[in-house]
Amino acid sequence: MKKKMLLSLMTIFAVVGLTGCSTSSNKVMTCTKTETDEDGYKTEETIKVSYGKDKYVTNVDATAIMEADESYTDMMIGFMQAFGEEFNKIGGINYSISKEGNNKVKQVISIDYKNLDVDKLKEIAGEDGDSTIIVNPNETHVTIDEFKKNELEGYTCK
Repeated sequence: MKKKMLLSLMTIFAVVGLTGCSTSSNKVMTCTKTETDEDGYKTEETIKVSYGKDKYVTNVDATAIMEADESYTDMMIGFMQAFGEEFNKIGGINYSISKEGNNKVKQVISIDYKNLDVDKLKEIAGEDGDSTIIVNPNETHVTIDEFKKNELEGYTCK
């Protein structure tokens, strides 16, 4: 269970650390992935990546719906809310977590790279970041092809 939460949070850090700014956003790539953990619980992820004519990523909207044992959902939400409070201190990032039914947790993070406060991100994540969590917090641009290669392995994209 903790492994699932950490993997989800690591994905968010990697998304934030790899993506950059651009002036226009007119295309959207939608990617999905469903995984089942060792206990039979599913995690369904949907990531919508917006990018401009120059192919630079401008926005990312990532949603994860995680099934869990009913007795763990409140603990998951509490842990992830504390984490999300830090994310919501960063301009350009909106993070939310909610309970869906009895045994599902929904996590949503939206990132607007035109308004992303990179300095605040570095302050919270660390200047150099952790290569397993934030590949390069100093990177300000990434193309849709780089993003797909580095962040969307195992996802089905269209």
